[in-house]
Amino acid sequence: MSNIPTKSGGVKKAILIILGAILLFIIFCAGCLFTLDKLIKLSEPAEGSKCSDSLPCKNELKCIGTTCSSGKKGSYCESKTDCSTPYCVENVCREDIKVGIYVDEEPKNPNNLKKIKIAVITVGMTDGNLTVDNIKDGFSADIDRLNKALTEMKKRPTLTLVGENERTINGQRVIAMEAWEVKKNEPNYAYAVVHALEMEFGLRAEVER
Repeated sequence: MSNIPTKSGGVKKAILIILGAILLFIIFCAGCLFTLDKLIKLSEPAEGSKCSDSLPCKNELKCIGTTCSSGKKGSYCESKTDCSTPYCVENVCREDIKVGIYVDEEPKNPNNLKKIKIAVITVGMTDGNLTVDNIKDGFSADIDRLNKALTEMKKRPTLTLVGENERTINGQRVIAMEAWEVKKNEPNYAYAVVHALEMEFGLRAEVER
């Protein structure tokens, strides 16, 4: 008689089977949710990708305009507040600014519009320091002229910048060219450097992206 299964023993066995099935179901669902979360994160736009209200950026990235950005050096920006670096220049978060110096490939050929980069100036945006590197061989006369220009510019507390300024005159909005002085620690200082190199010293210069 002792080998015959009791009713209570069968119930306990059934309960254990049911609990085991529930536990397996919970583990299966947790695995599905984990996988789904991973897939969602993989599908979220990364740094530099396009984004929108319906397509948010990955992790801690912010949607600036329509571009995902971390605000770190090299990230997309539309204003200084978008960056963890000191500056937003040409829609790029920067710690400093580079200015390329160029010459015509064939100065005497008006049909050849190609240019050659002969040097790069790093503009220190906190102290206005101007340093030259990436100098290309074979342009010693242009480099000498560049160094003399930088020596003169370093002596000045400000540089002149000319640009468009919108004003309201007699109730009408008018855009006029104006000149103003830019200090060494101001965001537009690199553009003032470019303006001085071109207008005063006859060198071709461009703020690099």
